Amino acid sequence: MTTTLTSALGMDRTKKREIEARYRERNRERVRVRNRESMRRIRAENRGLPRSDEQKEKDHERNQAYYAEHRAERLAYVAQWQRNNRELVRAKQRRYDEKCKAKRAAYWAEYRDNSAHSPKVRARRAVYNAVARGRLVKPDDCEGCGEPTPKRKLHGHHHRGYDHPLDVRWLCSICHGKAHRS
Repeated sequence: MTTTLTSALGMDRTKKREIEARYRERNRERVRVRNRESMRRIRAENRGLPRSDEQKEKDHERNQAYYAEHRAERLAYVAQWQRNNRELVRAKQRRYDEKCKAKRAAYWAEYRDNSAHSPKVRARRAVYNAVARGRLVKPDDCEGCGEPTPKRKLHGHHHRGYDHPLDVRWLCSICHGKAHRS
């Protein structure tokens, strides 16, 4: 069993921690390299050995706790690294863009053809955006029955079809249902 200098001198734990922290601070790069090498050695020793589900779960929980605890530090480190290495980041992004150009084109083609992005959905979204931006204004009354209706309960009915997305009649839910059934 090896004894450390601090234990041989009989120092208490807080003093020992202070000395070790100062050592790590002064020898940051040396400690980082030593830790990296020891982790590589440990990984090499464990490579190929099956881990039990219990061990995997423990590792997962430990990693989650670490990343949650050090999230701000990690984000700050990554942001700083990206600021200091802008050209590397841009080059990497360009390589990724070139590699994935065909995949991205296929994705967007499927995205446009997907039923969730049908003319009906696009027309609804156009009306929503036009109202939000003030290009369309909801009236105070239903255009079907003329009853005063709260604006949040007025529906935009595309009476000429979805090919004319901003040509809507503002109907209450009852009149809107009648318009669809007729």
